[in-house]
Amino acid sequence: MNSETAQEDVMSLAPGAAALYDEPLNLSSLRNDLIFYAVPYDKLVHGLSEAKLRKLVKNMIYVGVVAKLLDIDMAEVEKAIRKQFAKKAKAANLNMAAARRATTTLRRI
Repeated sequence: MNSETAQEDVMSLAPGAAALYDEPLNLSSLRNDLIFYAVPYDKLVHGLSEAKLRKLVKNMIYVGVVAKLLDIDMAEVEKAIRKQFAKKAKAANLNMAAARRATTTLRRI
C-alpha cells in the first residue's frame, strides 16, 4: 500500500476483504467490516540489511506475510527466491531471511 493513498484504498475494499498495511498507518480504525493485518515493516527489516537495501527487503517481508496468510509452504518460497537469485547467494540469503522473519510476527487486528 502506498501511504499517500492507503486510506482511500481501504475505503474502496469490499466488506469482508483483508487489508495488509504498514503498522504506523493505523488503518484498522477506518472500518470495522474488514480483516486488518498490521505489519511493522520498518521493525522487521531493521538489522537485516544496510539502509540502502531496506526498501527492497521490505518487499520480501510482504512475501513472507502473504505466504503465511495463504499457508504457502516456506520451502516453496525459498525455492522461488533461490531461483530468482541463482547467481547471487548473498542476496538470496538476505531475501529469504526477510521472508522468514515476516512469518513469525504477523498479527491480525
